[in-house]
Amino acid sequence: MISDTGPLAGPDVPAEIPSSAMPRKATEEKTLHEYKIPGRRPRRQDLDPGHTYVLRFSKGLPETLAKTVKRYPRMPRIGKSRDRKAYAGPAASFYLPVNYNKRRKTPLFVWLHGGYGGPGNLITDEEKELADGTGCILVNMPLFKAKLKAKPRNMRDMFLHASDYPVMSAAYKKILSIICKVIPYVDPKRSVLGGFSHGAQATAILLGFSDPYILSNFRSFLLVDQGYFTMLALANENNLRKHNVLLLVAQKGKQPVRRMFLESAKWIADSTKKNGLNIRRVVMKRCPHSFPKRYRRIAINWINKNNA
Repeated sequence: MISDTGPLAGPDVPAEIPSSAMPRKATEEKTLHEYKIPGRRPRRQDLDPGHTYVLRFSKGLPETLAKTVKRYPRMPRIGKSRDRKAYAGPAASFYLPVNYNKRRKTPLFVWLHGGYGGPGNLITDEEKELADGTGCILVNMPLFKAKLKAKPRNMRDMFLHASDYPVMSAAYKKILSIICKVIPYVDPKRSVLGGFSHGAQATAILLGFSDPYILSNFRSFLLVDQGYFTMLALANENNLRKHNVLLLVAQKGKQPVRRMFLESAKWIADSTKKNGLNIRRVVMKRCPHSFPKRYRRIAINWINKNNA
């Protein structure tokens, strides 16, 4: 139907980072909890609605794309400005929606940031709205790229490509395996994976390669203003028959790339209609490269409809 409208083991040693170690507003200190991995993970009794949990990994994961970029000071910025002295990961974070009940099955909503992806320890207020609006546990993870064989010549060398799939796949499986052990009763039949811009590209690569772990643990996929070419080139339609895909594409932007984004997203949606796939395309009218609030609401309604 179509419309246009394996765990990582670690020693059982307490390693929670005290909130006082990093100054924040009083309200944030009460609802944000940080842990080192390997070490003691959050326990079931630690999990509270409306709280955010950050897992900082000291080993077992490749370096993040954000950390790779920091080694090259002249590399152009993507998205928000970068503080080269700031923590660059790897970490993962999750936010429990306000209606969270640890005795009830709850889906994940994994959200990947654009640009260089960040360290994985940041969940914004807008992303918390996605969680509270859908009843999903919002998860943020970094972007990962295969080790560079040579010094990057330009920003395009830092983009994610099909060759980065093995590194991304292994890292995400490891992180999500830990999160699914920390959080009881995760519901894969209603879970969502998506991202904005470069995060949508990462989503498209995982989806395009029909990653077995991702397809078995997520039912719906959200691509916001990127990833269409990758999905078009790699995805096997036969592997998407039990899944839902929402393509949100901005109407405004530089040509001819913007026209190519609009046309490729339309081609994907139109071509899958005859095969009975549930792929929906929505044009974000009069919007530049962004994910505005009114279209976040469309995404929330789409997820709720799929999970009803």
